[in-house]
Amino acid sequence: MNNWIESIYSDTSIGFVDNPAPSIGNKVTITIRFLNDSSKKSVFIMKMVNGAENYVEMQKTSHRLGNLIYYKAEVEVTEPRFAYHFVIARDDVIYYYTQAGVTTYVPDNADDFVLLADDHWPCWVNDAVFYQIFPAAFGGLSGVREHIPYLKRLGVNAIYLNPIFRAPSDHKYDCVDYFHVDENFGGDEALVKLSKELHENDMKLILDISINHTGIEHPWVKEKRHFYFKKRGWLTGRMGRL
Repeated sequence: MNNWIESIYSDTSIGFVDNPAPSIGNKVTITIRFLNDSSKKSVFIMKMVNGAENYVEMQKTSHRLGNLIYYKAEVEVTEPRFAYHFVIARDDVIYYYTQAGVTTYVPDNADDFVLLADDHWPCWVNDAVFYQIFPAAFGGLSGVREHIPYLKRLGVNAIYLNPIFRAPSDHKYDCVDYFHVDENFGGDEALVKLSKELHENDMKLILDISINHTGIEHPWVKEKRHFYFKKRGWLTGRMGRL
């Protein structure tokens, strides 16, 4: 049984969705696969339509890969954010499959598979080979510049940088200033030089930034420090009582 559960797989790539970048009104074919066994199954896609659950039954295909069987169904993309998960009914139990894995309880929609309709992105992304860099591991932004020839030899043409703005930690996800590059990484001028040299080498640059949370030293937090510590104390006290 565990092997069967572990064999369940789907994603939003071209291997399991025939059109991963649909427009509203398009019909897409979605596929899921798992190990074949003697148990009788009914497989459904649960998709949200105007906030309501809608179930589409999937059909077994003739496609086989070793002992894996495939089910597919055609669904219409009706909303800009098209969310769905799978429901697999066996003889004795119902399984639910989301991006978070398999459960025997009904999941919420937080981990549903998602297709974004009418989503647009720069053409260069289609042929991009990204290299994600933790700047501290390269000695700062100057270290990244020094490694540009090496990255090009690897076939890299796009750099994804972990956060570089002012923060007390090495990882910089606890930002205190979103408008200036951390001095430990060379400051603003280091970013200007890196960007210029990357573009001279036909390489793109994407910056990571944590705008949904900050460090406790950020002015936004300091202005509400009394609320933060009051809330933190309430949570600590509550956890202590659990």
